Amino acid sequence: MENITHTERFVQALTGCQSRLFTFIFTLVPDEEQARDILQETNLVIWRKSDEFRDGTNFGSWACRIAHYQVLAYWRKTGRDRHIFNQEYVRDLVSSSVEATSDIDAKGTALRQCLAELAPQQQELIRQRYAPGTTVESLAESLKIPPAAVSNRLYRLRQILRDCIRGKLAMEGA
Repeated sequence: MENITHTERFVQALTGCQSRLFTFIFTLVPDEEQARDILQETNLVIWRKSDEFRDGTNFGSWACRIAHYQVLAYWRKTGRDRHIFNQEYVRDLVSSSVEATSDIDAKGTALRQCLAELAPQQQELIRQRYAPGTTVESLAESLKIPPAAVSNRLYRLRQILRDCIRGKLAMEGA
């Protein structure tokens, strides 16, 4: 049996929840660059508070709570901007975002599993479609088929993925 230290478990948990933290922050801060800066600040605070985290508790919730305070600090700091929301609205938004992002990890895992279950050519079509700068039209041109045919294939694949994800999440919840 591997003897993993508290620090190693902490680092694994921190690196494992980066996408969840970023998603949480980005739902509250509309600018991607600012959200990434807040994520970095959040990581620093989390690291400084590492001795406060107790093994066996929910690391993701604890980290999101710290991110919550970092977002509030960001909004306070930028509060002089007349386009910024009031504090009460931000608090409500943070609360609803905590609830909404609590299952992001499970959904992401289910999506990865479902994508892996697709045929290789289906996986490639999805990969190509969501590559930066790719449109249905450009994909249709490269595949030498009408754009409507590409749209139909993508629609069917999305339905397959949606159903697969729902099934996996239902099994996990059972």
